Amino acid sequence: VYEGVMQLLLQSSAMIAAGKGLFGEITLTISVGVTALLILKKGIELLKVDDAIPHMGILAYLCPVLVLLLLVGVVTLTLVRLVMSELCTESLLYDLGAKRCVAAPLPRPE
Repeated sequence: VYEGVMQLLLQSSAMIAAGKGLFGEITLTISVGVTALLILKKGIELLKVDDAIPHMGILAYLCPVLVLLLLVGVVTLTLVRLVMSELCTESLLYDLGAKRCVAAPLPRPE
């Protein structure tokens, strides 16, 4: 699961760094979408622990739920950042912490 999260973060960063937006890099956009779905699928599969770890009691059920919530949070924040970056017309960069577009104009080809 963790390698999927890292892949999602790298792909979204690559998309933002390319400066072409969601529709300028269709292959990368599809790849980000598939990666996000696979992460969520793997997270849901974690909930199917049943009696895999019987000696842990309630923790055997609580831990996978917490992991799933973290995965959903990471996927959601990453996708929000991509969509909000698309709305930043000058730079295509969005700062989630400050909740605003970053004033960093893209270099223009000469």
